[in-house]
Amino acid sequence: MNIDAGWGCEMAVDKDLVDSMLGPFRDMVKDIDSKGITNKDVDEMKAVMAKMNGYAASMDDMISFSTKLTTEGLFVAFSNAYSRVMSAAASSGTGGAEPEDASLLAQSLAAYEQSYNRLKDDPTMAHIVPPVKRAVEIAKSGVTYPVFLRQCEEEKIFERMKNGDQRPVLEFQLECAREMGDKLRSEMYSQELAAYDRLSAASPCGQADNLAFELARKRIEHEFEPMIAEWDSIIEQWEKLHWLVIDWLDAHCSFAPYDQRWVGMTPAITQYNIRRTKEKNPARLVVRERIFRDYHGLGWNDVWTHPTWIQEQAESRVWFADECIDLMKRVYPVCRPGSKPPSDCIAAEEAIHAAKKWRNPKNIARFGDEAGAGSGYRIRSFEEFVKARREKR
Repeated sequence: MNIDAGWGCEMAVDKDLVDSMLGPFRDMVKDIDSKGITNKDVDEMKAVMAKMNGYAASMDDMISFSTKLTTEGLFVAFSNAYSRVMSAAASSGTGGAEPEDASLLAQSLAAYEQSYNRLKDDPTMAHIVPPVKRAVEIAKSGVTYPVFLRQCEEEKIFERMKNGDQRPVLEFQLECAREMGDKLRSEMYSQELAAYDRLSAASPCGQADNLAFELARKRIEHEFEPMIAEWDSIIEQWEKLHWLVIDWLDAHCSFAPYDQRWVGMTPAITQYNIRRTKEKNPARLVVRERIFRDYHGLGWNDVWTHPTWIQEQAESRVWFADECIDLMKRVYPVCRPGSKPPSDCIAAEEAIHAAKKWRNPKNIARFGDEAGAGSGYRIRSFEEFVKARREKR
């Protein structure tokens, strides 16, 4: 079996991060192959390895990838299979006799210590480090191998390794949603975190069972999905209305022949593009308004008092400057087939364009300009979040 199966195509998750995470596991497989060991446990190791590689090739988010490996217990499954392979190898090396407890304890300690040293400095693996660290501490405490197994079982060490601590990821999702000013997703993630805490409190190992939590999360997401979809759709629809009107106004301005929205390969093509916007946008506006009303029961005038508009304004996500929005409102009633914007509106829009003040300054301050400068808006990485979380504790 090829341990790099699934890596022939371009990998979606960052290759360096995946290599750092999966490298030690690949090295273990190569070490086993170099010793010529073949049995069902080796096959299981390679099957788990192929599955991890497959997820790396098909997923595009490192946090989701890491969580997927943990929730499916792939790290534990690989380590258990590897331990069985090493135990069998030790047994065959002693003429078929069962390995002594001291040897088994030493092998377990080596495996868990290697895992801990690899995981402890990787913030994306913070959810699984505590139980691995505790296993190392017990193995080093001077107990026998049977006592080591009993104590790990009593403290639910293996159960905690299987489930992992998903709270850091849930807290990070909530922080991102709040930073974005996304009220619906913030409420959804808050409920997911509360569900996780309830299940963890009721669990003997202090961490929610993966299956129980996934069921709880799916119920919460199912409840919020239609509300989020409608909210996002409403924003998308009124944004399209606004661009149809502002493009129609701008097509009548003196700067239109030099604007990238209309510039073509030849002056004739440029003029055709401008004429098309002048002639077609009013009809497109009628169609878009009909869609907006049919799907959401809303019209142009309803936007300005709708919660989506109020929220987007409050979070500085509205792209247009207030002056442009005022012109948009003035021009809208005459944006009809065969009509033309009032001359004072055209003059005002040309002045805004000449001063390069068409974009909301609050939007620039929060998200940055086209060159990426002036941004005061930034969601910290998961690594930064975990580091700060550790320092706080």
